[in-house]
Amino acid sequence: ESWIIENCHNYGFIVRYESDKTEITGNKASVYHLRYVGKVHSAIMNEKDLCLEEYLDYLRKSKYLVSLFLAFHPG
Repeated sequence: ESWIIENCHNYGFIVRYESDKTEITGNKASVYHLRYVGKVHSAIMNEKDLCLEEYLDYLRKSKYLVSLFLAFHPG
């Protein structure tokens, strides 16, 4: 389990429900809930220690990052 938590971001995945983010996600911690978000996004989320909800807020607040996101995910 610890290998997954420490390394999934290298492959574009995140652990969806981490133990220190239960108040934000509204769900109990679970290492078995992985989500693919892509290597760029998972690297940023890992570096900044953000869960998906926090990362989406982060993107919304940054026009540059939104432009970057849209460039890689058109439509």
